[in-house]
Amino acid sequence: MLSLLVFGTIGFWVVSFLFLVLMLALIENDKGTPSTLVFLVFLFFLDLLGKIPLVALAISHPAWAVGFILLYITIGAFWSLAKWHSFTDKAVEKYKVQIADRPSNTGTYKEYLREDVNPANHKSDLVFWMGYWPFSLLWFMIHQPIKRLFNFLYSKMNASYTAISVRALRKANVD
Repeated sequence: MLSLLVFGTIGFWVVSFLFLVLMLALIENDKGTPSTLVFLVFLFFLDLLGKIPLVALAISHPAWAVGFILLYITIGAFWSLAKWHSFTDKAVEKYKVQIADRPSNTGTYKEYLREDVNPANHKSDLVFWMGYWPFSLLWFMIHQPIKRLFNFLYSKMNASYTAISVRALRKANVD
């Protein structure tokens, strides 16, 4: 039965795909502890059931293992900078919308923005992005282009949506 999950079999690839989907969902929803548990279970799966001896490889090739770990940490650190840049850009856009909607609350929104873009208030996010950068990067590459496309379409179609709404309000005799 377990031979169905050996590396290269369809069962192995199905389990790996399900793991990837689950990890992306957990990371998108900032679930650190469940992400870690799922990741450890998957490493166990790879080592014992998938017949990929990760621990034995690390022990037999310590220089490669250390190099891999250092590379992983370095890429994670740079990825956290990119994610932080994206996060702060979103915070500024949200701020601009808020002050456009309610200019009388500008002072409150400025203080909120200062707090929101303070890295000290997001240490857990930054560390999370560093540690789970492969999954975070993959989700970003899948999610961002699609999100941008639909936001672009919405902005181009907004006049049509508004016209439809105005017609609906006229039918109901609502100004």
